[in-house]
Parts: sequence; structure tokens; C-alpha cells
Amino acid sequence: MQIVSVKKRLSVPADKVWSILSQGGGVDRWFPIIASCELDGSGPGATRVCTTVQGQRLEETIEAVDHANRIFQYRIDRQEMMPTTSVRGTMHVSDDGAGHADVLWFLNYALADATAADAVRAGIGEMYAAGLAGLERLAREAS
Repeated sequence: MQIVSVKKRLSVPADKVWSILSQGGGVDRWFPIIASCELDGSGPGATRVCTTVQGQRLEETIEAVDHANRIFQYRIDRQEMMPTTSVRGTMHVSDDGAGHADVLWFLNYALADATAADAVRAGIGEMYAAGLAGLERLAREAS
């Protein structure tokens, strides 16, 4: 298994960030590569289908929404973006004590093509950094 993690301190309260993430839907409102996101259900077991701006589909299942610890976990059941399998993403939101959110977003996955390891790692890192910037923007607008 491979892992990529991105951590960022956002200049918005952790509760605002969590209120966005914990809904499970609306990913297209803050993640720049996502053009649309359809959520079916809520909480663990809910499914969502996200379509990228390039028209690629990601079919996901929400596995955990832990409000007490602000942990959101999802599994990507089907995707066409990268040569990966067994993909599980986790987002953890914490309060830095000064009114800002620290967000750790990491992805565990297996590579279907080992020669793509560096490109996959870089691509995920760049996407997640852009996603966290978008999440911060949306949380600020919600203030």
C-alpha cells in the first residue's frame, strides 16, 4: 500500500470546515477538479458519484463520519483518473487552539502500475493541496 498525505492550517475555525466536510456532498463547491457531485444517502454507507472537469467519474462510499473526532473517511470504489486500486481517503480536522483548522488529508492506495508511482504521488498531492485551498475559501465565504 502507498500513502500520500497533505496537511494544511486553514484560517477558518475547525467547526466551519467540519460542517462542510461532514455533509459528504457538495464536493464540487470546494474541490476544483470536481464539476459535479451527487450524494445518495447520508453518513456511513452513503454513496456519491463525483464527475471531474475532464468528465471522469469517481464512485465512492462514505465509510465513517466521526463527529467527536472530526474524521471523515471514504472509499473510492471505481475511478478512471489514476492507475490505483483499493483507494481509501481520510480527512481529519482539528482545532489549532487559536481558532484555525488543521486539516490532514491522506489517501491509502495500491498501485496498478508501479512505474507510475512518482506521478501518482505528485498528482494526488497537487490535487489535495488545491482541494484544501478550495475548502478554506468556501469556509470563509460561509462566515
